[in-house]
Amino acid sequence: MGDAGKMNTTHRRLILLLLALLCALTSGCRRDQDAGKVRIKFWTFPLWTGITGNEKDGTTEDWPRLKIKEFEKTHPNIKIDLEVVTWQGGMQKLDLSALSGTYPDICYLATANLPKYASQGILEPIDADMTPEEVADIYPNVLDCCKYQGKTYVWPWLCNALVLAINVDLFKERHIEYLIPKPPERGWTYDQFTEACKALTFDRGDGHGKVYGYALYGIPLSVEYQMLTLVLGFGGQVYNKEGTQFTLNSPESIRGFQFLMDLLDKYKVVPPGPAGMQGGQVGQMFANQEVAIESSTSGVLKQLKMSAAKGDFPYFNAAIVQPPHLPGYKPASMLSVGGYAIFKQTDARKRRAAIEFARFLTNEENCRALTVIGQFPARKSVGNIYPGDVDMGVVSRLIPISRVYFTAGAAELNPVINNIYQSIFTHAMTPAEALADAEKKANKILAQDALEKGLDAKGGKQ
Repeated sequence: MGDAGKMNTTHRRLILLLLALLCALTSGCRRDQDAGKVRIKFWTFPLWTGITGNEKDGTTEDWPRLKIKEFEKTHPNIKIDLEVVTWQGGMQKLDLSALSGTYPDICYLATANLPKYASQGILEPIDADMTPEEVADIYPNVLDCCKYQGKTYVWPWLCNALVLAINVDLFKERHIEYLIPKPPERGWTYDQFTEACKALTFDRGDGHGKVYGYALYGIPLSVEYQMLTLVLGFGGQVYNKEGTQFTLNSPESIRGFQFLMDLLDKYKVVPPGPAGMQGGQVGQMFANQEVAIESSTSGVLKQLKMSAAKGDFPYFNAAIVQPPHLPGYKPASMLSVGGYAIFKQTDARKRRAAIEFARFLTNEENCRALTVIGQFPARKSVGNIYPGDVDMGVVSRLIPISRVYFTAGAAELNPVINNIYQSIFTHAMTPAEALADAEKKANKILAQDALEKGLDAKGGKQ
């Protein structure tokens, strides 16, 4: 190698050395800047991509990182470390962190999963941290979802109520526009719903196969509760108020499950073999216009538009309506809630910092961001974030009257509820037999759960 080559090599080494030194200095500066700050470990799930959801190159970290930047600007003594976990493995990771004691300081949590962690004593109760004004600003039934054994553990952010989605174009094709529920409530009776399902079940006769009015399904275990909106409209309840007794075995609920069986056997307005049908299949059948009505959530219309725009299927007009109800009664809908849980803290400064971050994430401005995913704010003062939207207005009217489905032993009770569907859909049991069997199994689970926690039949300490 010549002198020039040696000089070039030496020059490159010098540059690399200077770069390494610069990186070390920069890293050191960052450490110095963060020295003395309260560090908070924040986990969340991929709720949407980008800031507005419309960015082509958006990522699931964009919105939470923006919020962290805003929060840290007004709280310079706090440093937030973000991790976005996946929907596929996030809950498993959270479970493992709970066992090992390496859990985050604050994490987004659907309240359906609250009992699992609160029962382990690894969540911070936040009742003393919420002001009376904040408590009054949250829908009472939403706040109930955030409680476990009388204590609040989740700072609520979003909520939703289960609804029905209908294919308006199919209603028009079958000349039954008069059966489309009228705004603003878009409510209808079981008789009207059944009449529509009958008219919407037909064979096109042009090689495109059969269309069904509605669809029942038994898989997966955690989704079939959507069909409970049709069952509970007859007046039944899944659990008592304290969540310590399974009360679904009642004349009202038997009537509700028999209604589902009538849709299958008597009226034949649902696809056969529902025990082996998955919820995702039903959603696809609705998108393919093979099913005219499906149990769903408010986000279904936005998802349909997005998928149709990508060319997944031809676009059609759809609308959100209430679940059917008995004449003179309100419809039954199930409530879902999500928010932020603070995991157990030994450092008072970290606890206060995590509380302030949860309060910030659920403030009025951040509640309004929920329009990106078609969810609703848990706070009443935020008002209508979907002005002029009749479909979302239907959901907002259902939220204050929606019921809480999950309870203390939800994870173990889900298969018990699912077995009711499996038993009746396969004609192995009648609705009355299936409910009686479920009652024995469910109350055994609930009794064991109460025994382990030292609770009485009303959920209080023995």
